Amino acid sequence: MPGPIVIATVADFIAHRQSLTAWCRACNHRGEIDLTKLPPDLNLYPKKPKRLPVVCGKCGSRDVEFRVGLVDSPGVGGAHGP
Repeated sequence: MPGPIVIATVADFIAHRQSLTAWCRACNHRGEIDLTKLPPDLNLYPKKPKRLPVVCGKCGSRDVEFRVGLVDSPGVGGAHGP
């Protein structure tokens, strides 16, 4: 049985086909973070995704949460949302 996946950098997210989606609690805008535009060696830990300095592109709120998930398509997606 394979061991746990360790994800610490942006490159790890991409290699393990994981996505990072941001959701604004203030206006419900959401979008997938385009990981290909971030430095591959950017270490997301110990910052943890929920502490990344992200601002909602729709309303400007900093009350943003993140969800990690498996990428459905072969490519790593870009921004989208309502």
